[in-house]
Amino acid sequence: MVESLRYLYEGGRLNGAQALIGSIIQVKPIIWFDENGKMVAFEKIRTLKAARTRLLELIVERKPLGIEQIALHYGDNLEEAAEFAKSLEEVAEVPVKLIKLSPVIAAHTGPDLLGPCVITKQP
Repeated sequence: MVESLRYLYEGGRLNGAQALIGSIIQVKPIIWFDENGKMVAFEKIRTLKAARTRLLELIVERKPLGIEQIALHYGDNLEEAAEFAKSLEEVAEVPVKLIKLSPVIAAHTGPDLLGPCVITKQP
């Protein structure tokens, strides 16, 4: 989940019209990696609170697969990430490791990224 579309636009992942319209209506996209490893917009949520809630729902949906590990990637938002990690731990019932993204990756997502990574026992 990214807070701003600015960095996706500057990195060439969105065109100007998409970035402008998305910024006006305050879209907070949830980015997903498809089966080919390509970044795609999974869902477009209107508020940060709703996007965090949706991320938690996605984790709950994976619980039947047997969650082995969860990590949370973050940018320059350690306090927000630590708070969200607590919520992740509550729903997943496993510890969450915090991993700060490198500036190279964060340049494409922006400083306020929250990126849960889940390893399940079943694919």
